[in-house]
Amino acid sequence: MTKTTKQYGNVVFLLEGATVPAGSDMSAVKSLYIQAGATVSAGIDLSAVTWLYMSKGATAPPSIIAACLEWLRDLVRSRAIPLDALREAWSCHFWNNCPMHLVFGVHSFHEVPEEHRDRARMFVKLFDGGHLPWSLAEPLIMCRGR
Repeated sequence: MTKTTKQYGNVVFLLEGATVPAGSDMSAVKSLYIQAGATVSAGIDLSAVTWLYMSKGATAPPSIIAACLEWLRDLVRSRAIPLDALREAWSCHFWNNCPMHLVFGVHSFHEVPEEHRDRARMFVKLFDGGHLPWSLAEPLIMCRGR
């Protein structure tokens, strides 16, 4: 990691200009703060991240996006949610008709089951930030996977 990266235990701050090169071990990172202009190489293991903060203009790491969509795919399948309903909810950013409402049947973040709150928080942050366009999500959600 570069000098524009600050790490305090399992919390990492990627400041403007920071680069996390391929091969970096970030498998223990729980909280990740990314400023615009920071770069995380594809293939970095960020599966332990449960809290993500991204400044305006920051780019979401590919592994975070993939993990978030795989989590959603598994929920959609386990609840037998029709793809058409999910596609329709994808264009909504209000709790009465968004993907989290569709998946959990809730009207606020605090109603999401506790075991899913960290991932739901990350999904909402990525979704509302425009990092999860349907064109990216649909192929992963439709793939056979696990």
